[in-house]
Amino acid sequence: MKKYSEIFIRQRKLTSLDSINAEDFNSFENATNEIIKAFYKDLESYSLKSDDLESKISANYAVIETYETEEQLDLIHEQLNCDRQSEYITAYLNSLVEMKIVYLFKSLELTIKYLIRTAYPNIGVKSLFKWENIKDFFRNRGIDISIINGYLECIEVKKINNCIKHNGIVNEEIQTIPEFKGHSYLEHKSLEMFYNRINKEVENFCIALKEKIKEDLYLFSNERLTQLTDDFHERMDDRTMKEFIEKLKEKLQ
Repeated sequence: MKKYSEIFIRQRKLTSLDSINAEDFNSFENATNEIIKAFYKDLESYSLKSDDLESKISANYAVIETYETEEQLDLIHEQLNCDRQSEYITAYLNSLVEMKIVYLFKSLELTIKYLIRTAYPNIGVKSLFKWENIKDFFRNRGIDISIINGYLECIEVKKINNCIKHNGIVNEEIQTIPEFKGHSYLEHKSLEMFYNRINKEVENFCIALKEKIKEDLYLFSNERLTQLTDDFHERMDDRTMKEFIEKLKEKLQ
């Protein structure tokens, strides 16, 4: 019979692995949704007002054939103010949606490192600062993260995160992502569409990866047991193999 302490350690690790949730990925989005909605509403309002002012200015000009009256100058000044406010709001929206992308990618990184640190406490996560290092680490554990649903979206969000950090200039690689095809730079509309497409996929990837890790730690099919047995048999001499068997038997007591 297993000791209670061993059962507790196993259950505590499972509980820790299962603790990741949607809030880890969506808290920034939830905190800024109302602000973003308000900005979109203001942007539409200023756009409609600017169009209305343009119509009034043009109508006046058709009659008096000049822009240099007090009324015309007031209308022009008001329209310029609308355009300036629209420009500011557009910049604010760009920044907020960019931050949603950056937050999502940071959440992805933190979640993967949390899973590794929890499941494999002897591994130094600081050495896994590159995506390829993470990929190689899991490959060595028999987990191919490239075939997990959501992996491609994770790579895409990584690329857009890097693009944001490099002034938002859209190069040929970024243009292969559907939302940015034909674009020269990142802007809030395409970023919002991108975020809405990939957000849930990134979250699902982490959940699927968690399940793969749990399988690696605790699921031992007959095929896997055979593979482990063959591996140890190749690496151990008879004396060591017998000692190993005895130590396993001790765990059953």
